[in-house]
Amino acid sequence: MPIRSLGNPSVRYNAVMSKTGNAQNVDAGAAYSGAGDATRGLFSGLYPDSNIIDYITIASAGNASDFGDLTQNQQQAGACASATRGVWGGGFSSGNSNVIQYVTIASTGNATDFGDLITAQHGVSGLSDVTRGVFCGGTQDSTSMEYITIASTGNAQDFGDSAAPGRNPVTCASQTRGIIGGGNSNQIGYITIQTLGDTTDFGDLNWTAQYGAGGSNGTRGILTRANGYYDVDYITIASTGNGTDFGDLTNYGSNIQGMCASDTRVVRGGGSSPNTNVMDYATIDTTGNFTDFGDLTTTGNSKSGLSNGHGGL
Repeated sequence: MPIRSLGNPSVRYNAVMSKTGNAQNVDAGAAYSGAGDATRGLFSGLYPDSNIIDYITIASAGNASDFGDLTQNQQQAGACASATRGVWGGGFSSGNSNVIQYVTIASTGNATDFGDLITAQHGVSGLSDVTRGVFCGGTQDSTSMEYITIASTGNAQDFGDSAAPGRNPVTCASQTRGIIGGGNSNQIGYITIQTLGDTTDFGDLNWTAQYGAGGSNGTRGILTRANGYYDVDYITIASTGNGTDFGDLTNYGSNIQGMCASDTRVVRGGGSSPNTNVMDYATIDTTGNFTDFGDLTTTGNSKSGLSNGHGGL
């Protein structure tokens, strides 16, 4: 049974302590897992189309290993995760897809059907807190935001509209806030994940982005530019303001990079121009250039990344 903290009166009876020391509301008897050295990152999808899922242990550099297969070949899907489940929504699979599918991150194996998005489209990005996943952006309804309850299965529901419309926005989250940036603009917007509604203005990136990636711990978000550039910005999620230069990627891999995060690291994988299987990483709470991590099992772009230890948990 979770315990009360006399030194932290905000902790309720059915709350557990997250890796950042803050209270999280979870189902009675549930416990957070997946932080720190145990955090596992998953990358899936590929252009040209593939159903392969790779996994890594974010705390240790090295090559990815095979996890299993998606329910279909796909690219450019949105990805989100709880501490136990990884979920992908949408993508392109011989046409725009509305399929949502999931895996249990701590195991290996093939994905299982979850439900459907409202709109079939690719160029989708995802973010989440401990219970709710939000899919945003896309090629058919670029302002779209849809949400799911990760622990259940079922179809997505409307969340609101994004003020930074476009495909493949860069996203990340804290335990309360979701960040949506780029989408072929320099805008950054935010949402409160457990409410419904449109994005609120956060600030601006130092560049216009469409095909980058995002990741975060509980306080800082890391957002990559892509589009043939090495640039990386960071933001403080709890505040508002413009992005600040973080450093450079090891290669510029322009089209739809994937990213996953732990409470200390972000790992980026894949990209194009030329197609690559390279993964590189950075320590979130520092600034500086990314460092080589290892190689994915497949070479190409349009991957989606998630983890069981990101900033929303």
